Amino acid sequence: MKRQLFHLIVFSTLFIVDQPLFAQESFGEFDQVFISKPKISKFLYEIQDPKIADITIKDKKTKRSPVSSGEVLGDAGRGALALFAGGLFTFGSSTDVFWNVRGELICNNEEMNWEVSLFCPGVLEKNKQRVSNDDGSYSVDTEKMAYLNWHKESTGIILEKGDTIGRFIIIMDPRTNPLVSQWNIAPYRDQPSRYNPEVKKIFGMSFNTNLSVDFGIIGKLRGQNFVLLYNGDLWQSWLFDQDRLRMIFDADIDDLPMITKKDRLVPLLKLNQPFTDIEKHDLIRLAMVSRFMAKNVNQEVEEL
Repeated sequence: MKRQLFHLIVFSTLFIVDQPLFAQESFGEFDQVFISKPKISKFLYEIQDPKIADITIKDKKTKRSPVSSGEVLGDAGRGALALFAGGLFTFGSSTDVFWNVRGELICNNEEMNWEVSLFCPGVLEKNKQRVSNDDGSYSVDTEKMAYLNWHKESTGIILEKGDTIGRFIIIMDPRTNPLVSQWNIAPYRDQPSRYNPEVKKIFGMSFNTNLSVDFGIIGKLRGQNFVLLYNGDLWQSWLFDQDRLRMIFDADIDDLPMITKKDRLVPLLKLNQPFTDIEKHDLIRLAMVSRFMAKNVNQEVEEL
């Protein structure tokens, strides 16, 4: 108990959030990065920046991971994040399989590309059925389904030019999880919704147009601690770096079932000064990582 309390104290002192940052009037301290999304439901973003003019989020095929979500962090990364998380996040070994949900951030400047891999435990289900062929013979058709459990021991890594520059753990209950209790008040406070979900009916079938869920990530990028909290109701990410709020990203909303051009919302990125060029470009790409995750961590079943 004393050891866990000590870890929690260490974890709590890593970040000291200046509360006035969250006041409405403090938003004037933010610089807006202009991002446009030319085509509805296409994940191409154009950015007013001389080094990153555009970013495309590309999903890659989910595959089975040969190592667990804990092992992928490595001994050093796992130990550092376990300490950073106050000893409240542990890695087990009991599960059927581990899945690797993969994506890429493809930039106009190749050197700025990122690869993102998310790891979570789950189950591989195979269903076999006898099917008839055109020549009258029969064969066995195997359907493979991946069941993903994001609520248990999920992690992720970020690669740049083949090198791992970021490692993080994923939490799916950021509103109540003690790991982020120091930062979750502002991102999840009551505020007007950016988008009002509704159920639309076509041919008697109902479609819920809000498919986003809450999540958080706690990790290190280039050796620096960070916390990112995503509000699924608002489609909004807040990123804290060391002792202060660094970024607020209002994600685009235009890829939901039955959404119209009238309903769609464009992205808005605000960065808190001061920042270097490297930090700015990392924050822009972390915003895109949060958008990639927002459309993947709500998926619990995927056909392989």
